[in-house]
Formats: sequence, structure tokens, C-alpha cells
Amino acid sequence: MSNHRPANKKGPKVGSGGVRRRRLEGRGPTPKAEDREYHVAHAKKKAREAEEKRQEAIKLARAGGKLPAYLKLEAGHELISGRNPVLEAVRAGVPLTRVFMVPGGTVDGRMEEAARTAAGRGAPVVEVSRGHLDTMTEKAAHQGIAIEVPPYDYTDIDTVVSDIAEADKTGLILALDSITDPHNLGAV
Repeated sequence: MSNHRPANKKGPKVGSGGVRRRRLEGRGPTPKAEDREYHVAHAKKKAREAEEKRQEAIKLARAGGKLPAYLKLEAGHELISGRNPVLEAVRAGVPLTRVFMVPGGTVDGRMEEAARTAAGRGAPVVEVSRGHLDTMTEKAAHQGIAIEVPPYDYTDIDTVVSDIAEADKTGLILALDSITDPHNLGAV
């Protein structure tokens, strides 16, 4: 005899409506023990990560945590770091005080040209450790080279407006505020 009821009889219909099948599907793969917050392995992973972070801080402090006096920038001076930005600043004739280079790193034509041109203009080339340059640039991607530049001498708005009025061409004044990403400035 069959367990199925005929369609014209009262009572529940045959089957579970997929409830049992969905129950068997499960919830996917079991996470690794170290990814489960309640597991002992997770606590060990967190402790290991904290120790690695502490060791990295110690390594950075030994490499250049405190800067020697000869590496400190003059008041108001800034650093331009990275191969292309440094080379473009040197090519454009931006006044500079010193060139900082990491010895023994990958030196390419851009770095050589920047250092040679800056030295030709009287700026000393100072060899620094990677840790010191990391500290000086606040861990920016310096690529082993940076230049110290004096504060930029800004022109006041009255001078800009009078220069535009005296010119034969139509002028454009663009006022920007709080732009920190150079790509955004370049896009403008």
C-alpha cells in the first residue's frame, strides 16, 4: 500500500515543500579555527599579530625612529618624495635645499638625473637610511629619494587680479580648498 493520499482526500499534501532538502544543504564550509572568534586558535592568531606589530614598531624605531639633528628640516620647509615628483620639481627649477637618497637601493636614470641636476645647482646630496627617510616622509612612498624645499612664496589675490587685468588674454581664477590628493588637483 502506498503512503500517498489521493488528491481528492482531505489532509496534508504529499511532500515537505522542500523544507527537508533545504535543511540538508547546510551553511557552507566551516571557517578555519583561527577565524572563529570563540576558538582558542583565534586568540593565538590575535596574539601573534600583536607581537608582529610590536616587532615592526621596534624595527622602525631602531632604523630611524628618532632623526639625527642633521636630518631635521628647517622651519616651514617641506619634502617632495618619489622619483617622478622629485625629477619634475628639479626640472622645473623649484628651489631646493637638500637631496636625500637611500644608498644601495635601486637607482635609475630619473634618480641620477635629479641628484646630478640638484647637485649642479648647489644642493648637497645626503645619504640616509630607509628607516630615516620613512620617518621623514611619514611612511610615504618615497622610492628612495626626497628633496627638501623651502616654503612656497604665495602671491596675494590682489596681485593676481591686477596681473590678469593688465594681460591681453582672458584670465581664469580657480579657488580650491582642502585638496590633499595630487591626482584630484591634476584632474582639475
